[in-house]
Amino acid sequence: MSSCLAQTSHAPSLMNSPANAEWIVGRVETLLSHYFHPDVPDDVWRGALMDWLEILDGLSETAINTACHGYLREQPRRRPTPGDIYTRALACSMQGGPLDEGQRAAMPRDYEDNLETCLARARRWVTMGGSMAEHGHRFLAHWGASDR
Repeated sequence: MSSCLAQTSHAPSLMNSPANAEWIVGRVETLLSHYFHPDVPDDVWRGALMDWLEILDGLSETAINTACHGYLREQPRRRPTPGDIYTRALACSMQGGPLDEGQRAAMPRDYEDNLETCLARARRWVTMGGSMAEHGHRFLAHWGASDR
């Protein structure tokens, strides 16, 4: 996600005007084309795209595109959810770059609530051990949180 810094103007909120629905759908379909695509009925696929539109609504093309590229680089094997891209795009939109522990005070309340949920999940992964433990450790370290 460090490419956020190179592509932003350090604006305090959205980097530019919100992306339109047609652009978002095209970007999401392109992003998901890199991952396994289950055979689902058309109405289910349209419903899933509506979820993406609802979640990404209000974010700029720059923030969404940067989030998609970062995700492709960092998660080459796991298909993203709308929340994965939203979190990355929001981080790029705020403060002109990715958020870390030093910027938690600048987060909107709903983002902070979501982070607390993610921190709790990461702590569970660490406790359970196994394949997700290392991911949990890295996530907690990024946010300056303990594993207890």
